[in-house]
Amino acid sequence: MEGKTLRFGIEGAWLTTFVRQQVFSEGKDPKHMIEIMRGFMCGTDQTEAEIDRQAEDVLLGRAEFRGNPRDGSWCLAIFPAGEEPGDWDMFGKIAEIMKKNKLLEEQVAAYKGKYSAALEAMYDSQRNNFLQSIGEAPKDMMPTILREFLDRATDDEPHETADYGWLEPDGTFHEVEWGEHTKWADDYMREHMTDDEWLESEFYNSGDYLTQRGWVLLHNPAQGIAIPTKDPTKRYTKAQQDFLYGYYIDRNQSDRANEIMEE
Repeated sequence: MEGKTLRFGIEGAWLTTFVRQQVFSEGKDPKHMIEIMRGFMCGTDQTEAEIDRQAEDVLLGRAEFRGNPRDGSWCLAIFPAGEEPGDWDMFGKIAEIMKKNKLLEEQVAAYKGKYSAALEAMYDSQRNNFLQSIGEAPKDMMPTILREFLDRATDDEPHETADYGWLEPDGTFHEVEWGEHTKWADDYMREHMTDDEWLESEFYNSGDYLTQRGWVLLHNPAQGIAIPTKDPTKRYTKAQQDFLYGYYIDRNQSDRANEIMEE
C-alpha cells in the first residue's frame, strides 16, 4: 500500500488572533503564549531576547503574523509607530480587564464580609460543624457535645433562672429538669385540654402543641447552656426576647443575647 504524507499548516492571522484571545480573554499567562510563538519565529539570526520582544509586539498589536508556511508566505509584519491597524485595541482590552477585576474584587470583599458576619452569628457548635464541612479546621477541635457539657459543668456562678424549661409568650418561665421537658409538656397539655379535645387533637407531640402556641423550649441535648427552640413560623414576643436576653447575659453569652434581640 502506497504511503501518504500528511502536512499541517497554520494561518498567520489565526495564530495572531489566538494568542491575543488566550491572554486578554482567557487570562492565560503571556509567557506561555510567547513560548508558543517562538516556534514560529525560528530560522533567523535574531537573539532570543529580540524574538521575545517581537512576540510581545504581536500581543500588544504592534506586529502580526501573516501568510502560512505551506506556500512560503509566512512572515511577521511589524508596524511603525502610529501605523498599527485599528482592529486591535490592546489598551481598551486592558482597561476592560481592570474594570472586571475591580468588580470582582468588590464582590469578593462583599462576600468575605457576609462570610465573616455569618460565622460570627453562628453558635460555636454550628461554626465548627460548618468549618469542618468545607474542609477548614475550626479553632476548637473538642467534640461539640463534650465542650458544651463542660462549659455548663464548670460554670459555678449563681443564676437568676434555672438552666432548662418552657417559656410562655408572656415571658413566664417554667423550670424543668434536664430531659423532662416532654413529660412536663404532656402533663401541661392534659391539664389544660378536655378529654374530648385530647382525643380529637392532632397534636400527638406535646412539644408541638406548645411551640405552635408560641412557647419556647430552653433545652440542650448535650446538657450545655440551653438553645431556644420555637415554631419557625413564629417570632419571639417582646416578653420572650427580654427574658432570653437576660438569660444569656447572665451566663456571659452576649453573642446569643444580641442575636435574640436582633431577630
